[in-house]
Amino acid sequence: MVHLTRRRFLAGAGVAAATLSLSGYATAYETGSALTLAEYSPRLPNWPEDLELRIAVIADIHACYPWMSDERVGEIVDLANAQKPDLTVLLGDYVCTHRFVSGYVPPDAWAEQLSRLEAPLGVYAILGNHDWWFAAIPTEPADNSRSVRRALAQAGVPLLENQSVRLSQNGRPFWLIG
Repeated sequence: MVHLTRRRFLAGAGVAAATLSLSGYATAYETGSALTLAEYSPRLPNWPEDLELRIAVIADIHACYPWMSDERVGEIVDLANAQKPDLTVLLGDYVCTHRFVSGYVPPDAWAEQLSRLEAPLGVYAILGNHDWWFAAIPTEPADNSRSVRRALAQAGVPLLENQSVRLSQNGRPFWLIG
C-alpha cells in the first residue's frame, strides 16, 4: 500500500497545476492571440469572370481586454491593409459581451483603429447581433447600437442598414448590399 506523503501530494499538485496552466494557455490564450489570414476565391454564379475583386473581410472583433485590445485591432487593420484590398467590409460584432475579461475597449478606441483601413472602393460596415443587444460597455445600459453607430461615423466608415451602394471596378458596376 502506497502512503500519500506530503512530498508526493505537493509533487502531484505541482504536476496538476502545470498541466492545467499549460492547457489553459494553449486553448484560451494561444489560439486566440495568433492572427490568421485566410484567403478564399469563391466562384459566384453570373459574376463576370474578368471582374476580379479583392475584398478584405473583418468580422467579430468583440473588443475587450486582454483578448482584443485596440492595439490588436490595429494589428488586424495593418494586416488587412497589407493585402491591398479593393474593398473592405466589416461584418459587425464590435462589442464584447464575454464575461471573462479584464476590461472593455471604448468604441472610439477601436473605431480609431478601423479608421485607418484603406481600400480604393471604400470601407463599409454592418452591425452584428452583439452590437444591437448589448451596450458597448457592459456597465452601461444597452443603447440599441447608438454608441457603435456613432463610433463608426466618427471613423468615417459608412454603415449599411438595408441599403445598397453601387460600386465600380475597372468600369464594371456591381452592388454592395448591407
